[in-house]
This record gives sequence, structure tokens and C-alpha cells, in this order.
Amino acid sequence: MAEIIKDGTGDNYSAKVDSNNRLHTKSVTETNFEDAVSMGNGYSYNTGIINLTSDNESAILYIKNNSDKIMHIQTSIVQIGKSTNGTTTDIVATSYFNPTGGTIISDASAAIVSNFNLSSSNQFAGDTYKGAEGKTLTGGVTLQDLFISPSREELISFLQLPKGQSIGLSFTPPSGNTSINVQWQVFFHEE
Repeated sequence: MAEIIKDGTGDNYSAKVDSNNRLHTKSVTETNFEDAVSMGNGYSYNTGIINLTSDNESAILYIKNNSDKIMHIQTSIVQIGKSTNGTTTDIVATSYFNPTGGTIISDASAAIVSNFNLSSSNQFAGDTYKGAEGKTLTGGVTLQDLFISPSREELISFLQLPKGQSIGLSFTPPSGNTSINVQWQVFFHEE
């Protein structure tokens, strides 16, 4: 007895089986990020262009997840211009896990957060601040220091932030710097 696989929408379509007994199907594969964007839960965080006018460490980014959903950082893009009067070309980027204070938090400036699904009214439930020359980050654990040359680089992050967790980032320009433009953009989604 033959069985027929029919669609459940009431349009009376049935599945095709060819002479080699293969069931014909069509599928769409997408990443978790692409799926989150289609559901209105994919976001971009951007510091905008920040001009650093010294060779001292300055906090430029702070993100804290206040949502019950896990925040997945997918990718980040850093852009660094050329230093005026800097003695080297490298800038030091320092990452912090769960910073507890600093002027980037106490004297906060909201960062630009955009939903990638332009028809969605969903908003990220968290604190997102951008830094400036002389802003600080305190507390927490230093994750890593990276040397980054003037360029545009895409960094794969794959970091998860559960509720209440935060990250911060600071830049230390080259010795002697009097002007350098920096920008950091983060692509993330909620579970």
C-alpha cells in the first residue's frame, strides 16, 4: 500500500519520489545570526568615530546584558586611522570581562545600537556605552591585549554574555600620539 506525503496547509501538494527512490526536498540553511535577524533579535553596536588625543589608555566600548536571553557576540570590526606624532604604528586594544566601574559607565554616552531587521521594533535590553579620550574602565578581569595596526580588521569573537555579564574595551595609542581616529562595531544576537 502506497503512502502519500501531503502538505499540511490544505493546498494538496504531495512529495515527489524519483525512480531512484529519492525524496525531493528543498531546504534553506542559515546561521544562528541570520535566523536571529529574521526574528528581529540581531543587532549592531557601533561606537562611532572616536578621536584619541593622547597616548594614554582610553575606554571606548562597554556592553552589559540586562536581558534574560544570552547575548552572542558574532563578529566585530575595528577601524583605526593613522596616528599623528605616534612613534610606532601599533595601538594596544585591551579587553575586560565584567568591568565594575569607570567613567565610561558613570559619565555614560549611549552607543549606536541598530536592529538588523528594519521591520522589527525589538530593542536590545542592555547598557551600551561608547567611550572617549580619557574615559576609564575599572574592575573585572583583563581578557587580553592585542596589537592592532592602522587598518580595518574583522575579528571573530564568538563570545557569550549571559544576563548581568559585561565586557569593555580600551585602546592605548602609540607613544607620542596627539590624534588618532578609532571605531569599533560589534555584531551580536540574542538567543
